[in-house]
Amino acid sequence: MTLFPSIEQNYLTKLLAFQSDARRYGEPLIRSYWELLDGVPVRNLYDETALDKAFFDWSRIEEQVRISVASYYRRKYPAFPISADPNDLTYFFAGREFDYSVGQDVTAADDYRDIYAFSLGAWPDFRNTLIEHYPEEAAHLASVVFEGTAGDWRPVGDRDESNPLKFLKGLQAGNAVREHANFSLFRLQL
Repeated sequence: MTLFPSIEQNYLTKLLAFQSDARRYGEPLIRSYWELLDGVPVRNLYDETALDKAFFDWSRIEEQVRISVASYYRRKYPAFPISADPNDLTYFFAGREFDYSVGQDVTAADDYRDIYAFSLGAWPDFRNTLIEHYPEEAAHLASVVFEGTAGDWRPVGDRDESNPLKFLKGLQAGNAVREHANFSLFRLQL
């Protein structure tokens, strides 16, 4: 017997609309990039007013979620200005929250390490926060990934796990997770 909840009606339609809108949301700042000035990373060509905050706004995301996302990037990229403050998160991502790469880590010695956006970077921290504070959204995300990969040559996760939260806890940030985790963040807006 499975405990996975049913996937909400019209989920795929909503997901596709989100993905289309997410591309437009960050498009005005596509040329924004990090630059190292006097040893401090700063955004170049950044204009916060270009963002469509009616679509996505960090100030509508609960603090515990902002803390989980910011803490990941603070650990991985300590030179960059990021905290759980909505303005810091907006500045850090510059409209690229739903992309796979935000830009180059200008502080890295090799200059090739990407600063990954939300779903690739902060996934473990975000996943744990979802499970702890938003179990219904976490269980729904688990259902979507579980069902969406059922026909794959190599389905993701422990297919014998009947508890959706335990199933989600075991998932890595692969393609199936990337496709839906960003939408979960978007759905958490107040």
